[in-house]
Amino acid sequence: MRLKYQRTQCRAGSLRAPQRVFSLRRPRLRLHASQPSSSSPSTASLISVRDDPLDLPATELVSVAEPTTIDPTMPKAPSVAFSSPVSHPSFFIIGLTVYSMVAMDVFYPDGLHLLQPVDQAIHQAVLENIDPALRRQLFGNVVSNVWSLASSVGWIFATATALSRRNPLAWQSCALGWALWIFGVGPIEHDPALMEALKDGFGRARPSPVHRTASFPSGHTACAVLLVGALLFVLLPVVYGSKPGKGGGGSGGVSRGDGEEGEAAVVGSGGGAGGKGSHPIFDAIYSVQFSWGLWAASALTTIVGRVGVDAHWLSDTLAGAALSVALVSGLASATERLAGGAAGGGDGGKNALRGD
Repeated sequence: MRLKYQRTQCRAGSLRAPQRVFSLRRPRLRLHASQPSSSSPSTASLISVRDDPLDLPATELVSVAEPTTIDPTMPKAPSVAFSSPVSHPSFFIIGLTVYSMVAMDVFYPDGLHLLQPVDQAIHQAVLENIDPALRRQLFGNVVSNVWSLASSVGWIFATATALSRRNPLAWQSCALGWALWIFGVGPIEHDPALMEALKDGFGRARPSPVHRTASFPSGHTACAVLLVGALLFVLLPVVYGSKPGKGGGGSGGVSRGDGEEGEAAVVGSGGGAGGKGSHPIFDAIYSVQFSWGLWAASALTTIVGRVGVDAHWLSDTLAGAALSVALVSGLASATERLAGGAAGGGDGGKNALRGD
């Protein structure tokens, strides 16, 4: 049995990559083996060996190697690099420091008690100038809850988008965020574990018997600051990426870090991410990322609502806001570490985020 020698060439830019196929029939068949040519990157040589005896059955298929192909329609993960300005340790330290200082001023017997006169003055002004029905309907139902409800919609939308894409970093970040919401300072109708422990520990009475639970710290304020801060500074950047020229390591956000200029993150199931042909919804998402003004507005609005309905002292709301600033900073720092661990694995980390 003899094999005929044949040499051909094919272009490397063809739709299918070179493949190695060995086949044998009896009595007159050819042995084809394709390998990349070392002399030229644009061509590949197909080489077979002549007159080599092969002691193999006539019907045996030696090997067939199919090229690995990637579905171009599958959405990619936006990046392997994540950076948020609130991930700096100073935000975590400042949040816990403010919370501790407020607690000491209110509860420490030898403290300065600077906030208690302010608490009493605001409480008296609310009772004297705001109708109880208006307090309950406007401040209690609307002003106190508007930011929490709006940001909850954003959380659901961002989580659904993350689950529809192969982006483990977004999955992990969303899971950590929901854990903070469920077990930390999230639900409005009842206090989660962390908030219940803090309220029971301090046992401060409310200015008015609006709720039966303790007053310090404010759960509504903590919930709003956590939801809005985590959405603007963590979830939206890690799920949707940053608009080209806005994100990256400097100003915060998500960057590819692999030298691909002008490539934006893929959004949802194939939507653009800024640049040419971007959708107005995605432009709105990019415009609110890392917005300090929206975060501050959510805190101030909720504070006004809780104080206006006379459900909390002012010091309660300040403590709740400071606590959630620390929690948002911790969430951003954890997400940044997860992104750094994935990126530290080199190509393996990048491929893991892309789902390759």
